[in-house]
Amino acid sequence: PKLARLKMSVVLTSEWTENSPLSKAEWLKFFGLIVGKETLAESLFNDKVKRYEDLRAKLDSLLQNEKRPVVMTGTPSSGTWYASPGKSFMANLIHDAGGEYLWHEDSSVASFSLPFEKAFADAQKAEMWLNPGAAKNMQEIYARDSRVERLPVWKSREIYEYDLRKGPEGGIDFYESAVVKPDSLLLDVAKML
Repeated sequence: PKLARLKMSVVLTSEWTENSPLSKAEWLKFFGLIVGKETLAESLFNDKVKRYEDLRAKLDSLLQNEKRPVVMTGTPSSGTWYASPGKSFMANLIHDAGGEYLWHEDSSVASFSLPFEKAFADAQKAEMWLNPGAAKNMQEIYARDSRVERLPVWKSREIYEYDLRKGPEGGIDFYESAVVKPDSLLLDVAKML
C-alpha cells in the first residue's frame, strides 16, 4: 500500500520457492529484464552456472569414494519436527555440497513435517544439523524440546545456523545472496561439510 501511494510499480517474485540453487539464480535474468540489463544478467547467470557446476564437479570428484556426511535440518515444535522437504532447495544444496540429506527420500517440495519420535529415530544417523529454526543459541533449541540433547549431533555440537550475516533490516544474507551467488553458497556449505 505504501508503494502504491507513491505510484511505484510492484512486482511479486517467488524465487524463494525454487528447489535448487541454480533455478533460484536464474531469477537474475528476470531482474535483468525488468531493469533493462538483459544481456548483462544473462552473462552473470551463465558465469554463475559455470562456476557452480565446476565446483560441484570438483566436490563429486573429491567425494567419489568417500562417505558423505548425513545432514539434517529443521526444528521441533509441539511434538512435530519441521524440516526441509526431500526435493527442496536446501536438500539439493546439501547434496551438491557433498552431503547426504537425512530425508532425501521424501518426495515433497513445499513442506515436510513428521512426528518428533520418527525424526528423533532418523536423526540418530545425522552427523550435522543445519538450520535449527532461527535459534540464537543451543538453549533456545533445548527450550523447544529438551529431548534434542540426546541426539548424537547435539553431543558433537555440529549444529549450524546460517544467520551470521544480516542486513540492516534483519534479512538473512544466506537467503538474500542465494539468488546472485549460488557458487559462493555452495562453497560455504561444502566447507562446513
